[in-house]
Amino acid sequence: MSTSNRRVKDLLNLYDVAMGDIDLDSAPLFTSLKSIDDRYRESDFLIAGGMKRIYRVFDAVSERYVALAKLHENAPSEYYDSFIREARLTAKLEHPNIMTIHDIGVIDNEMPYFTMELKTGGTLDDILQKRKNGDESYLEKYPREQLLEVFLKVCDAISFAHSKGVIHLDLKPANIQVGDFGEVLVCDWGLGKVIGVDNDTLDSVVFNSDMLNDMTLHGHIKGTPGYMAPEQIKEGGVKNKQTDIYALGCILYTILTDECPVSGKTAEKLDMVSKGQIQAPQQRAPAKDVPLALSAVTMKAMSFNSEERYGSVEGLGREVHKYMAGFATQAEDAGIGKQISLFWQRNKQVCSILLLSLALIVGVISFSVLQLKASRDAALEAQLEAEKNLD
Repeated sequence: MSTSNRRVKDLLNLYDVAMGDIDLDSAPLFTSLKSIDDRYRESDFLIAGGMKRIYRVFDAVSERYVALAKLHENAPSEYYDSFIREARLTAKLEHPNIMTIHDIGVIDNEMPYFTMELKTGGTLDDILQKRKNGDESYLEKYPREQLLEVFLKVCDAISFAHSKGVIHLDLKPANIQVGDFGEVLVCDWGLGKVIGVDNDTLDSVVFNSDMLNDMTLHGHIKGTPGYMAPEQIKEGGVKNKQTDIYALGCILYTILTDECPVSGKTAEKLDMVSKGQIQAPQQRAPAKDVPLALSAVTMKAMSFNSEERYGSVEGLGREVHKYMAGFATQAEDAGIGKQISLFWQRNKQVCSILLLSLALIVGVISFSVLQLKASRDAALEAQLEAEKNLD
């Protein structure tokens, strides 16, 4: 018997001795937990993305349903490390608006897997499509202000990831989960990378089903057409935090217009982005009554040159906060007239009271002046009459 096997046997013997002092009848939960051999059960297929498959399973240990991700049964082993890297990268990003990873391991025929919280509700893409199709329930439940709140939560998640040196590189409405009670989760970090670390040794784009057809034409591209920055299209382009900021601008664009920033076939989309031919939201959807402030913020975030975009996700988020709070954004470069108008909108009730008070004061003063004038005229007239009588 090898030394390692002997150590394992000794540990098992110690465990049996320790368990001998426990009354298992008085600990039924412990007994059931100890007897679990098959942890994940009741597997139901949910969705596929490239080589990755997502299942709804019952976790017998925690007694809850979770989502289990694993590779296709015929996936070659060279994709295993890329799959595990995605799981570990996501697991390190502990934030309320980032998908939580519960477990990572090997299952079935030596196939890697990871489990995560089971997503409820739909994606932001689902919501925007319903709104675009005129679904009254979605138009009522998700007005523009509510969608901007969702956007700000996404900004919080990406800002946190950037603080850890991680960029997403595939931000789009389909990768944002929106729950029925305000939950917002940024998902699918398969293309994410740690800044300064080369993650391109394995082609993790195989996990993105949206890009499977595009890869045959543009083998160097990693991302989703319509939400990719120009540097993602250009071979050898430097991808950094500003790349995610561009994608956030695209998401904001879609929220404002219910349309992707560019339309057409894949090659047409890529060509428009590579040339910076993007219509402002106000021009793209005049019927949507897109505020000038948000249109300007969107276009700044989507600037063709990365240096002209916001310097951080926090900066982009602050601009949207300013708009929602009734302040002018830096991007719109508002004049004094707009500043006064916004001040009035922010303080409409106070301003109304002040104006009413001012009107009352002016009225009282005017009445007093008129009374004084009338009294003076009467006195002067009496004086003149008295002098006349005296003469």
